[in-house]
Amino acid sequence: MGSLGIGCAQAAAPMQSDRQAKSVSLVFMIEIDAAERTGMVSSSFKPILRKPRSQWRIPLLKSPCKRQSPAQVSALISGTTPLGREILRKLFFGLERRLEANEEPLPQLVEFVEAQLKTFWVLQPEFALLLSRLWGGDHQGWVAATPRQLATLLVLGTSCTVQLQRSRLDDLEPTNSPA
Repeated sequence: MGSLGIGCAQAAAPMQSDRQAKSVSLVFMIEIDAAERTGMVSSSFKPILRKPRSQWRIPLLKSPCKRQSPAQVSALISGTTPLGREILRKLFFGLERRLEANEEPLPQLVEFVEAQLKTFWVLQPEFALLLSRLWGGDHQGWVAATPRQLATLLVLGTSCTVQLQRSRLDDLEPTNSPA
């Protein structure tokens, strides 16, 4: 348990001299020893529970990282502003979080997204351009869509993506049944 204190002291103060680091680590060791004797563990220390390497799991990314060439990225974002891209990104992010929480029905989410789109309806041509490039389809069709239609498409498309990710995670989860 004393090594935990030494590791914390050295990690917290990498620029200190050896003498300062030793004195700090000594203080941590004394605090840990005192906590062990009294039976009270300080709330600032968190126990480290080790797992065998065979039980280690690499966390899955929510969406696969696709490396795109600078030419592909510039082709995707040409004709749009950073503000428009960021607002659409935040809209998708918030929508994904609400869908993952699974606390609101889809019609309520459509109303939420519609309200957000109406707030930034000036940027609708940019949204249409980005969505036509990301999801395909005729650009003029995206431009002609009403806020309600666009919100419905965004919610349904994102909902399908979230459900697909859930099913993939469920397929990868180890089962506890004997083999």
